[in-house]
Amino acid sequence: MCSMIDFFEALELKESGVVFLGNNKSCKVQDMGYVHLRMFDIREMLLQDVWYVLELKKNLLSISMFDGLGYSTKIKHDMMKISNNALIVTKITKRKGLFILDGYILLLLVHL
Repeated sequence: MCSMIDFFEALELKESGVVFLGNNKSCKVQDMGYVHLRMFDIREMLLQDVWYVLELKKNLLSISMFDGLGYSTKIKHDMMKISNNALIVTKITKRKGLFILDGYILLLLVHL
């Protein structure tokens, strides 16, 4: 889920449903597109069906999305590793109960 409209090159604002957050707050899904993640080593991943949700304060990635792309996710001792075969794509440390991907690791480019 992405809240930054500037990441989208073309966007038709139309409501596409609702997503519920952990506190049961509902947020409208405005549209859907795809995102290229550029990782720290310049490799890219294509994430499909990314929802544009204006009310989010942070962009959210799901482990199931990485699983659908064929990546493995391992969590141990407050460290998450996302890998593709033997190649580690990124390491994420848990902070305040969440695994937060540092902004300097990736560049988000969203296209529809």
